[in-house]
Amino acid sequence: MKRNVLFLALLAVVVSGCSRDETRPGVQPRKSAPSTDGAPPREAESAGPRAERTLWNPDLGTASIAGVVRFVGSVKPPGPLDTSSTPQCVRINRGPILDESLIVGPEGGLKNVVVWIRKGLEKWEFPPPTEPAVVDQKGCKFEPHVLAVRVGQEIRIRNSDPLIHNVHALPKRNTSFNFTQAQQGMEDVRTFERPETMIPIRCDIHPWMVCYVTVVPHPFFAVTGEDGWFDLAGLPSGEYTVEAIHERLGRLRRTVSVSEGQRVQLAFVFHESPDAKTQQ
Repeated sequence: MKRNVLFLALLAVVVSGCSRDETRPGVQPRKSAPSTDGAPPREAESAGPRAERTLWNPDLGTASIAGVVRFVGSVKPPGPLDTSSTPQCVRINRGPILDESLIVGPEGGLKNVVVWIRKGLEKWEFPPPTEPAVVDQKGCKFEPHVLAVRVGQEIRIRNSDPLIHNVHALPKRNTSFNFTQAQQGMEDVRTFERPETMIPIRCDIHPWMVCYVTVVPHPFFAVTGEDGWFDLAGLPSGEYTVEAIHERLGRLRRTVSVSEGQRVQLAFVFHESPDAKTQQ
């Protein structure tokens, strides 16, 4: 009941016609890679020179921006991907490997959307976390399918399968990498040093395998589950551009101001528009 009430409140600020980049950031896994530029170089950095920034003080973070990302349109259950080149993958995965490029929950929530503060935190310096992020190759698929990390944060990439895998990152603003993990249990560590959205990481051996990594210069981001909910808590007061990015449906943005101690609620709505370059 509380969630239904909150959703009705969110409808008042629903975002279904926000500005969006002309280039769609994603496509089906076996087609060309999604756009990963995220923004022109100056904006995508989301920070000025280090000498002009101030070390972040968490005591100033009393505001928050929370809400839901929803999908409007016809939805089919995720179908199986073509894994016929490696039949043992179905056995390892204990079933067909499903397409994760569009997952909508029972109440219309859109999964695997990165929601982050695109603009408004440029004056702050945020040291990277000491805890690494993890990308696993398990059941002939990358887990998680969509991941958000901090600039400079370690990403531990593992092979949990009894098969050889390849890890090939295709960024546009960061340094690419391409290596093989030939044995089960192998682990390599990589980092991305610049902000960038929806970097595809693929396995060149198993062409259906892909995940997307977004690199953020601060801790104010979330990746939605099937309920579509996000909560960007601990923000300082100010004006922010909030962006929601989906690998197939593109990106939506909203500018919002929050005061000290205030909690602002937003809703992003993506529409079914496979041939459109902008969300309406």
